[in-house]
Amino acid sequence: MAAHRHGYRDARPRDIRMLNLSDLQGIEAQGRLTVFLSQVESCSEDLEERKRILMTRVDPQLALYVHNALSQFNFRSWDTLTYWLCEELTDNNVDRILNSISEVEYDWLEDPQDFATKLKCKYAILEAKSKYPGEVPRRDKIIKTKLLRGLPSHSKEKLEFYMDEQFPL
Repeated sequence: MAAHRHGYRDARPRDIRMLNLSDLQGIEAQGRLTVFLSQVESCSEDLEERKRILMTRVDPQLALYVHNALSQFNFRSWDTLTYWLCEELTDNNVDRILNSISEVEYDWLEDPQDFATKLKCKYAILEAKSKYPGEVPRRDKIIKTKLLRGLPSHSKEKLEFYMDEQFPL
């Protein structure tokens, strides 16, 4: 009953998808890790129990890494442990996130809404990682430009006036 008062659901460790080393690649890694850690957190209020669950829901390579970290450092709180894991296991380089956005190209056969949604997600990662507002380029302008570049030339001419920032995406 106490679990319900503190916001903990009756989550079970076996319901948590295994976290693999491959999940920690790319700019989406921190999002995947954060979701995973919040699922572990929802299983128990006890720090030692959370550590045990964490160890059982990661692949063998990560389990070895986490075990080594737990034996070297005395993590006194879940927040400290999760912050350390996110810093150690994910890429926080804003330039790499910007590069991943600039590498995306639109193909006119692709659904434009799917393309825009994919880029909006990448921008959310960039905004979360950016320490300065000036680092983040204007999202809608970039998405519109990429969409326009991917169109056949006869369509580009007809749609160029939509590039004006007054038109919503």
